This record gives sequence, C-alpha cells and structure tokens, in this order.
Amino acid sequence: MNTDLIALGKLQTKAENEEKGAVKLRNSAMNQVELDLIALLAWVQNLANAATQTVAAAIIVSANFKVITQGKKSKAPLAATWGKLTGTIQLIATALGRNKAYEYQQMEDGTNIWTGCGTANRAKFLATGLTPLVKYWFRFRINDANGAGKWIYCAYCICQ
Repeated sequence: MNTDLIALGKLQTKAENEEKGAVKLRNSAMNQVELDLIALLAWVQNLANAATQTVAAAIIVSANFKVITQGKKSKAPLAATWGKLTGTIQLIATALGRNKAYEYQQMEDGTNIWTGCGTANRAKFLATGLTPLVKYWFRFRINDANGAGKWIYCAYCICQ
C-alpha cells in the first residue's frame, strides 16, 4: 500500500503540472489506493470479528478506525460489487415488482457521460467489458406499462 501511495503522490504532482496523460494515470493510481484501503478495512474487520468484544474494540482503535455499533441497515436502491471475472461489475437493484424492466446506465469516473449498459427483467445485472482500476458509476430506472421511470443514481464500484 505504501508503494501505491508514493506512486499516487508522484502522479498527483505530474497532474498539477499539467503533464500530458497524467490525470488519467493519477486517477488509476487513486483507484488502486482506494482498493488497498478497502482491503485494509476488511482485514481489520476480520481480525475484530474473530476476537472478543473488548479485544475487537482495541484492534479497531489501534488501526485508527472508529468502533461503530450497527443497528438495522436500510438497503440501498442499487448496489455495485465486483464480478467474478475481471472487467465485470455485478449490479443489484431493489426489486420493484413484477412485469418491470430494469434499464441500467454507466458512467466512467470523470467523463460525465452516461451510456446504456443493458436492460434486464430482473433486479440483477452483470456489467461487462469494463476496464480494470477504473471507477464506474451506475444508475437504473424502471420501464413498465406506465412508461420509463426516473433515473435512480446511487452506486459506484472500481472495476477489478
């Protein structure tokens, strides 16, 4: 992780100096650091889960994280997680009833251009053909007998 942070710092300097192609490289490095942090958080969480409550709290605090007790979580309208294969992201929308088509769109981070990535008759959809280490944003809407609904914009994932 330290190597990725150092690389990010160097690429940030190049981006600030407006070197050609530096912003795209910096964004890729930033996404790698975010993946490193997610892995670190999962590692600390696994250690805490295997320990007693008192020891778990000490592990979490010593890793500079905050101990949070969880109540009931509300489900997000759209979740994006890594697919089983490189270049894929699994999308899971909140199921909104029968006879509905779920239309999905994606946007590569920083482009501000939404493109269609597919339609499904189920709330689950696999986005494919994505570039590793790029952050993608996703949204969906329902199409039914009443026509197309409003876009629900809410999930992102860094492709692996």
